[in-house]
Amino acid sequence: MTVTDREQQRLLALTDSGLLEAELVPSFEEATQMVANFLEAPICIVGIIDRDWQWLKAEVGWSHVEQVDSLKNIRPIKRSESFCDYVIQSQQVLSIRDTTTHPVFSRRLLVGHYGIRAYLGVPLVAASGYCLGTLAVMDLAPRAFRSKEIEFIQLAARWCMSEIERFTPIGADLPPIPKSSELPAPPPLPALGSLTVNTLTTDQLKVELIAQLMQELRTPLTSVMGMTSVLSREIY
Repeated sequence: MTVTDREQQRLLALTDSGLLEAELVPSFEEATQMVANFLEAPICIVGIIDRDWQWLKAEVGWSHVEQVDSLKNIRPIKRSESFCDYVIQSQQVLSIRDTTTHPVFSRRLLVGHYGIRAYLGVPLVAASGYCLGTLAVMDLAPRAFRSKEIEFIQLAARWCMSEIERFTPIGADLPPIPKSSELPAPPPLPALGSLTVNTLTTDQLKVELIAQLMQELRTPLTSVMGMTSVLSREIY
């Protein structure tokens, strides 16, 4: 399958999914809220990418950047100007610590016009292997993303796609997508992550996400419980 054929099949799978027409996708909304809170990121988006444009289907913080009051008023991003286009082509994690010093992305519209300084994006891949879009976080200041943050956003991406395909697989009638090792390599980029997540069921993904959240909550809760004990014994 050539690059052109692969893209044509991807667009067919995207059309088949109905995600372009959907105004509200609950699993996307939950994923953006969860990832933004866990990573303490000011911006988190789910973008579905067609031939020329990236359409936001869920967001946290981007409406403030666009200065609009609803998701319906957010303008689509030209695919050639988005960071997510590389994620679609490579089906790999893209992590950029400082966009202004990046040799490929420093002159993109998102940097110059919107002031995006850090980016972390992971592919939204259907069970059939077709990449429909991205789950991404962005920051207005340079930021180095930790490996556990990358793993968490990957788990969130896998979980929300599993929720969407729970009853109807996307692109099941299309030719199987080649394995990642058989895909033509996109241009190499600095700071490109390659973490992978093993195939997990929806329930296993939920358990993994809860475990990650509980680990983050455990340390502050210990302090809260200790202070509560002191106050309950009226030690001032």
